[in-house]
Amino acid sequence: MLHVTSTGIKVDIDGQGHSLSGEYQGHGHYVAVVDGQRLSADAQIDDEALSIMYQGAQYDFALTSKHYVGAEQSGGDALAAPMNGTVVKHLLDIGTEVKQGDAIVVMEAMKMEYTLNAPFDGVLSSYCYGEGELVSHGALLAIVEEQS
Repeated sequence: MLHVTSTGIKVDIDGQGHSLSGEYQGHGHYVAVVDGQRLSADAQIDDEALSIMYQGAQYDFALTSKHYVGAEQSGGDALAAPMNGTVVKHLLDIGTEVKQGDAIVVMEAMKMEYTLNAPFDGVLSSYCYGEGELVSHGALLAIVEEQS
């Protein structure tokens, strides 16, 4: 199974968990860091699964969730990018009241889209990056302020 977390991606292979991050190099080729080791592999990704071809073997993973609830908070209770990627769409207007779990911003990373959600009830006070901008892992994408 493949799980998106606040620190990257966790992959379960034969009952053993591994940390994964990576970068798309084009033409189905990826460079990944698995448990701290840099590897190069070919992969196919769609909305339902990830298939990795590495050293003559193929590994298939079902995606359990494309949604990410911001766990990396900073200062004004902001949502952070789970990995390097591109901001695709702002889903709400600044000043909108949100409930915990409401979708706020969509980003794309490793050819997958991630919807970042409000970590708690509040008001969307700002977006930190515009649509189409590149962001690094941990970059603050939006700020939700708690209601008093």
